[in-house]
Amino acid sequence: MKIIIKSYHATGWLCPILGEDFKQLQEYCKDNDEDIEYLCPSASEDIFQDCIEGFDVYDQSLAGEDLSLFYPRMIADSSLEIHYVKDGKEETLPLTECTVNKSKVNENDLKDHFDGDKGIAYSFGYCSDEIMEVELNIEDNSDFDPKKLVISIIENELFDVGPFIEDIEYNDEFILDELEDIEGEYYNTLSYQL
Repeated sequence: MKIIIKSYHATGWLCPILGEDFKQLQEYCKDNDEDIEYLCPSASEDIFQDCIEGFDVYDQSLAGEDLSLFYPRMIADSSLEIHYVKDGKEETLPLTECTVNKSKVNENDLKDHFDGDKGIAYSFGYCSDEIMEVELNIEDNSDFDPKKLVISIIENELFDVGPFIEDIEYNDEFILDELEDIEGEYYNTLSYQL
């Protein structure tokens, strides 16, 4: 038996600039009439490298990994389709028939994560250009029970992509593997004062 999920995919990073690095970036912005809120560490990495010795956007983003879409994720918006296939027969599975666990990540979580450090954090990433298809195998050969399909969805307000699927399990077995890297369009960079 297998589950087929069709959705857009997205990936994203959360890049904090803290302490002395933040002060250096503020100085640069003041001296060059740049708005610190609208810089993007990925698109403007050369500016960050001029201000911060040894700056690498992806290394810097490791500090925000727990609050990001560091690895590709399936977007759980209105385009999401779920199907299950058993004995060669494919059926549509409405999300409402599954067990859905929802959680949120917001700006308060960001501030708690960096525990009072002063600075700025940027979120950025990209979304696939087209709907992608993922097949998940289920080893359980008993009758399919949609309530045993548990889909964990996160509404991460720090990113401009909407809710995404964090994990999927069936009958207490995790079935979601890492997704393939994607190509696509960048979505809006957002920034947050810490």
